[in-house]
Amino acid sequence: MIGTSTVFIFGLMYLNADHIFRSDARFWKAFVLGAAMMAVMDWIPLGENRFDVRFREIGVSG
Repeated sequence: MIGTSTVFIFGLMYLNADHIFRSDARFWKAFVLGAAMMAVMDWIPLGENRFDVRFREIGVSG
């Protein structure tokens, strides 16, 4: 899923260009954006799990 999104981001970067030449800068920018997206998608569930454990400790169920 993240790989597909990274490829999609890479393709979208060509919408701002007036040429379609291979660019290493675009590749690395898409790679970094994909890595950041992966980090966010991995870290958010960890935070949600922490809050769930705290609510269970104080007796809140849901």
